[in-house]
Amino acid sequence: MKALKCALLISIMLIGSAYTAQAEEQTYGLSMEQYEKYSVQRSSVVNMIPLTIWYGEDRINCDVFYSKEKIYVPLRNVAEMLGRTVIYDGGKNVISIIGTETENKADVIRFGARDVTVNQNKTPVYLGDKEITALKNSEYFESGFNCEGTLYIRLKDLTDAIGYYSYYDENMQLHISDVSERLKMLPIKEGTEVYEEYMEYKGNLPYEESVELNIHRPIFSRELMTEAERRAWNYYSQPHHYDDTSSSTFSYKGKDYIDVTVGMDQLDISFGKAIIFEVLPEEEIQSK
Repeated sequence: MKALKCALLISIMLIGSAYTAQAEEQTYGLSMEQYEKYSVQRSSVVNMIPLTIWYGEDRINCDVFYSKEKIYVPLRNVAEMLGRTVIYDGGKNVISIIGTETENKADVIRFGARDVTVNQNKTPVYLGDKEITALKNSEYFESGFNCEGTLYIRLKDLTDAIGYYSYYDENMQLHISDVSERLKMLPIKEGTEVYEEYMEYKGNLPYEESVELNIHRPIFSRELMTEAERRAWNYYSQPHHYDDTSSSTFSYKGKDYIDVTVGMDQLDISFGKAIIFEVLPEEEIQSK
């Protein structure tokens, strides 16, 4: 009987430990009390940083902040610089971005070098019928925050929805750019035929050997190669975890590609991540 009681006690302890571990996983490492408080308030304090954001020859000087290695920007100011208008529908409690340029652009809010309290934005933001902010209760952090009356969202959410990309120049000024119609980003995952076969010879053959085997490496303009590198970096990274990019070209079954590797440096560990772009012929673009 004593042995049975011990076994029962150990089972209860194991179940309790498993339940605690599961609860901690569901509350992202916070205590239940902390998580319940955060899930209601979703409030935090951030440090605003001044940044110049360019779109072509247009620019704005605004304050931004970083969270989870992503940059958050003032929605209205950036959307208006991109030729859009932001509309709030109080009846439906929805924010919409429409493709019409506004005549009266909003003033850029500057917070100065001080900490700012941000609160979870509970109003969804739409571009057409596509919601570009995630408002799932299960998420620990949200993509939109209200910063003393100014809505901030992740820049990548906005640019991806519109079809743009962003990058930093050597002076750490942020640029937003249109996507070239010639570059088609391909999914990078196991099972993709072009990726599997190319990675096989890429990983096993030195460059000199690949030349001897007549593996065709097309030549593209520096402008197109640079865009591929910047878009690959934009896909994987923000400025904190970024080392450099390298690119090469190859042909496969009559199509041309650019292979970009983004060097990452996280927690003293360096590694690379790849993106492959299919390069469409100029005549194919012009015929559209």
